[in-house]
Amino acid sequence: MALEAALWAGYSQALTERLSQYCEGWDAGLDRSPSTGYKWGPGEGKVDWSAVVKAFGFGAAILGPTSTALAHVQAKLLERLQLSGNPLRVFTLLWGTFGSTPITVAVYCFANAVIKTGSVPAALGLTKMMMMPVCKKFWRVVPIVSMLLPSTGISPAHWPRLMWWIALLIGLDLKISIKNKSIFPKRPAPKPDPLDAAFEEHMKKQQYAEKN
Repeated sequence: MALEAALWAGYSQALTERLSQYCEGWDAGLDRSPSTGYKWGPGEGKVDWSAVVKAFGFGAAILGPTSTALAHVQAKLLERLQLSGNPLRVFTLLWGTFGSTPITVAVYCFANAVIKTGSVPAALGLTKMMMMPVCKKFWRVVPIVSMLLPSTGISPAHWPRLMWWIALLIGLDLKISIKNKSIFPKRPAPKPDPLDAAFEEHMKKQQYAEKN
């Protein structure tokens, strides 16, 4: 089970990495993002198969074991609580929304940041900045789907694969937003300094007086 989870996580990461490159015009060699207009920096804007391979390794080595560990924790909790029926569905929904999702997002953001920056303090700051935007992408979809699934008539045997596809699409959207920088908070526009404006006006008046 652990090996299968690792391979699926690696495959998901590699697939979303390659698809996100395609969606952002890297195959066409565009000089900027077609969705946000962000101008590509060094190492961006061109198809990068090494990034796809690294994404597979990241998913298999980090995200796969994380999901396996979280599944074990959930199983232990259910073993102690002995829930069934509606209480079981409520627990599963709450665990997925406020337990496994935030933990997985934190691991994803922190590990990625450490690999790219090589600095733990920088990785912690980046994780803190990205936690809520990334979690919201999952919270907008996954809890609603989880609540509606029992009433859809779809066999529970197909639920894991359906949720995998949903997570895959959310992951693709996440990687696209990371590439085009739309996931990062926008810096507020600097407010004009009234002292600078007053000084500029004073200088204009002085220059006018000198000419006349």
